[in-house]
Amino acid sequence: MSESLKLWDCPTCGFTFDADHQDIDPVTGEGNGNHTCPLCELAEKDEIITSLQEQLREANESAAHWACKHHADANRFQTQNRELAEKDRMVTLLAEENAAYDQEIAQMNQLIADYEAEALKRGDSNAVQKD
Repeated sequence: MSESLKLWDCPTCGFTFDADHQDIDPVTGEGNGNHTCPLCELAEKDEIITSLQEQLREANESAAHWACKHHADANRFQTQNRELAEKDRMVTLLAEENAAYDQEIAQMNQLIADYEAEALKRGDSNAVQKD
């Protein structure tokens, strides 16, 4: 008793395998007479994997670019905040200096007014400033 082996040749890649290895119909669970070459199926999956890896690489590059830009923007923002804080500090110091000068000027004006008042009491009209 000899059984003959039925073979199926893949028209795409030429791989030959037992024709009894048919695609399974998902509804009936039985062979449907169609054949899927395991080598071509593997090659298709490799292409999908390669495509997904490329998409992932591009997504990672985009994310890295965004992160770098975001980080640079954050650094620039922090630098600007530091610069503004320094300028605010300088304005505060200048305002304090101006207040001290205003106080000195007020004291000098008071001294002048006191001197003029004393001069007028003495009758020295030449010592009084004329506007």
